[in-house]
Amino acid sequence: MLTTIQKLNSAISKAKFRIQIEALKQEKVEDIINDFLFTGRMATEDEVIEALEKQPSVLQRESISTRITEKIKDFVKTFINGVDN
Repeated sequence: MLTTIQKLNSAISKAKFRIQIEALKQEKVEDIINDFLFTGRMATEDEVIEALEKQPSVLQRESISTRITEKIKDFVKTFINGVDN
């Protein structure tokens, strides 16, 4: 029987394409997701921006952080509820 962490790691590996599109550091994204799952606290804007390979300009930070945060929340929701729900 797979543990929650093993299921999450499997789902993360399937999401590598999405990570590459946003140019995110996979390890940082995994940390953000794990923290969100276990604490219920979403990462701050600064934590999300730190996960980017290339730092955006000050003017772009908020919109990029918001977009990535929503994608992470959607990913976790899909992981927990399944694709069909």
